[in-house]
Amino acid sequence: KASSGTTVNPAVLEGWGSRPYDWQFSVSLQQEVLPRVSANIGYNRRSWGNFYYTVNRAVGPNDFDTATLTAPRHPELPDSGGYPYSFFVVKENKFGAVDNYFTFASDYGDVTYYWHGFDYDINARLTNGVVFQGGATTGRGIRDTCDVQAQLPEATLAVGFGAGINQVDACAIDEAWQTNLRGLVSYVIPRVDVQVSAIMRSIANTVPQTDQNAVATNGLSNNANYTVTSQQVQDAIGRPLPGGAATQSVNIVKQGQVYGPRVNTVDLRVAKIVRFGSTRTNVGLDLYNLFNSNTGTTFNQNFGTDGATWMRPTAVLTPRFLRFNVTFDF
Repeated sequence: KASSGTTVNPAVLEGWGSRPYDWQFSVSLQQEVLPRVSANIGYNRRSWGNFYYTVNRAVGPNDFDTATLTAPRHPELPDSGGYPYSFFVVKENKFGAVDNYFTFASDYGDVTYYWHGFDYDINARLTNGVVFQGGATTGRGIRDTCDVQAQLPEATLAVGFGAGINQVDACAIDEAWQTNLRGLVSYVIPRVDVQVSAIMRSIANTVPQTDQNAVATNGLSNNANYTVTSQQVQDAIGRPLPGGAATQSVNIVKQGQVYGPRVNTVDLRVAKIVRFGSTRTNVGLDLYNLFNSNTGTTFNQNFGTDGATWMRPTAVLTPRFLRFNVTFDF
């Protein structure tokens, strides 16, 4: 046993194929479509395997009841709310029972995690000196842990950063296709040797995370952690929450359902090119977030009981700022 009191399966510590892995596959095609203009399209797929789980062997599938409630009405919930959602509630006689065992997820069933998507790019170097690069990436993540969850209902009880209990049917996630756009244009004004360039981005507003749930995704969506009362559980399954708890947080949306608004930014650069002998110096000004967009980047994911502050931004894009720089090439 480890010092934490968790029993570890010795097979995860050594041997061939015991570590987590990922496979990547890609294929692309590039073609000149016009003089000085080329187009590229590619398909990418990345899959992950050999996940680990910490299993509570003190409970089993028969030690949980399923409570089904109705989501409150709110304009930012899927279909404006009012839909049924279900979650597991451990039985009173098993509340607090712990016998943790760290092992392979495959000991309990198949786990599927993969992301796939397409890249599209256009590159142009025009005769008037304009350089243009533009493209997009469209992709989505697929995650399925339903085989494991059928044997380990406790796996839904605390999954993901800041998440409440997950819904029973949230084990199979097919994300919506998300598209990120990007573009760059650059031009050197003749005679005065002044370079003007701009970069544009329009990306999906996702939640960055580093835990197991962050793989096989474009970036996680937001949660809506609703405060369920013991009385609501009593009405649904005929008994209150275990351990005398008055409330329980339940995530009433699934991954891939609720995202923030798209993040759109434009950065501008103006630089004077100074040539002296074999050297070249760029004296420039970089203007980031040209239009001073204040789009939210992180949001309150606690729905509470009425959703009054849910999805309220807790951070916004860095405001417009100017940077002076000098680049010396020799």
